[in-house]
Amino acid sequence: DWAIGERHLYRPDGKQEVVDREAQRQRIAQLQADERERHAAAAIEAQALLDACSRLRHTYLARKGFPTMLGFVHPDGDLIVPMRGLANNALNSVQRIAADGKKLFLTGGRARGSVLRLGGVRGPWWLVEGYATGLSVQAAAADLRQDCRIVCCFSAGNIIYVASQLSGPLFCFADHDESGTGQRAAEATGRPYCMWSELGDANDLHMAKGLRKVCGLMLDAQNA
Repeated sequence: DWAIGERHLYRPDGKQEVVDREAQRQRIAQLQADERERHAAAAIEAQALLDACSRLRHTYLARKGFPTMLGFVHPDGDLIVPMRGLANNALNSVQRIAADGKKLFLTGGRARGSVLRLGGVRGPWWLVEGYATGLSVQAAAADLRQDCRIVCCFSAGNIIYVASQLSGPLFCFADHDESGTGQRAAEATGRPYCMWSELGDANDLHMAKGLRKVCGLMLDAQNA
C-alpha cells in the first residue's frame, strides 16, 4: 500500500495480513545464515572426500573414452569431481559419479558459480555442463592445437550465470536434450554456441562419431 507504506498479504480466503517488515528482514537474514551454514558444512565434507581419494583410472572415464585418464577415486569406488568457486577457486562441493554413471551432488553444496576448470589458462572460454562433455571439448581443442579454457558448469542454469561473470571470447557447447534446456541456456548467454544435431552432448558425439566431429562443431561456432 504505497499510500501508507505497508505491505499486505492477500490470501485465497480473502483475508489480509499486514507484513511486519522487521520480522520479514530477520527471516530473510536467518535464511541466508542457514544457507551459509549448509554451504560451509558441504565444503568441509567435500574436502574430506577429496582427501580420502587416490589418483586412479575409473570405469566411468573409460566408458567416456578416456581409459588411461586418472581421476580422484574414493575408496568406495566413486569418482569425485571437485566443484570450485569461479571467483576464488575455493572448494565448494563435489559431484560423485558411480561406476554405472549415476551422479550425486552433496546436500547443501553451493551450486551457483561452482565449476571445474579444464585446459589452458588463456585463450577462449568454452562452457559446458558435464564433466565428460568438458573432457571431450578439451580433447578436441588439443586436437585443433588451440589453447582453450574449458569450464564445466554442472547445470544449464549455471552456464548462464558463469557466462555473465567472464569476459573475452566465449563459446558454449550445449547439451541437446529433449526439453531444449541446454539450447535455451546457451542462447541466453548471448554468445556463440554449437550443439550436436542429435540428442546428446559433446561426449556422446565423440563416442558415436569421433573426435573430429566435435572439432568441426567447435570450429563452426568460432567462425560463425
